[in-house]
Amino acid sequence: LEISEQEQRRIGQDIHDGLAQSLLAIALKAQLLAEKLQDNKSSEVNIAEEIVQQSNQAIQETRLIAKSLSPINLAKHGLRSGLSDMSHHVKETFAVDLQCEYLGEESRVTPNHAFQLYRIVQSAVSNSIRHGEAKRVTVQLDLTHGQKGRLVIADNGKGFDPKVNKSSGMGCLIMEHRAKMMGGGLTLDSRPGHGAKLICEFNLHTNSEQL
Repeated sequence: LEISEQEQRRIGQDIHDGLAQSLLAIALKAQLLAEKLQDNKSSEVNIAEEIVQQSNQAIQETRLIAKSLSPINLAKHGLRSGLSDMSHHVKETFAVDLQCEYLGEESRVTPNHAFQLYRIVQSAVSNSIRHGEAKRVTVQLDLTHGQKGRLVIADNGKGFDPKVNKSSGMGCLIMEHRAKMMGGGLTLDSRPGHGAKLICEFNLHTNSEQL
C-alpha cells in the first residue's frame, strides 16, 4: 500500500507538472491561431475554436486525474480544503451532492491522518456512486470527543444486504487497513433501499508512519 501511494503521488505530480502544462501550451497556441483566422475571416476559424475548447476540456480532465492521484492541496491547505475540492469534482463530474461537516479543530488531525481520512472518503464516495447509485453523500468529521476522532460517510443510495454482500473487496480491505494505521477501525451499516453508512473511528494522537 505504501509503495502504491508513493507511485500514485509521483504519477499525479508528473501529470500536473508535465502533461497538463503541455496541454496548456497547445490550448494557448490554438487560441492564437483562432484569433488570426478570425482576423482574416477564414472559414477554418470554427475548427480552431473547437481545438481550443477540446484542449481546455482535456486540461480540466487531466488536472482532475492528477488531483485524484495526488491531492496536492491537501498537503498545503489541510483536509478541509481537499474535501472541498473533492465535493466540487463529484458535483461537476457525477451530478452528486457531496456535503461535508466538520466538528472540532482540524489542527488536531496530523498530516498523515489527514491523508488516510481523505483516501477513505474518496473510496467510500466512489462506492456510493458506482455501486449504490447515490445522488447525495454526507461526510461528517467529528473531533470533539477527547482523543478519539470519528468519520461518518452516509449516502441515499440503493443500499445492500450485508449478509449477501460482505463488502470484502480490495477497496474495503484497504479502507480497513487505513483505519488500523490510525489506531481505529471501520463499521458498515446498510439495508436495501435505505442507503449505506460507513463509520471510521480513530485515535487522534496515534503516531502512524508517514506515507
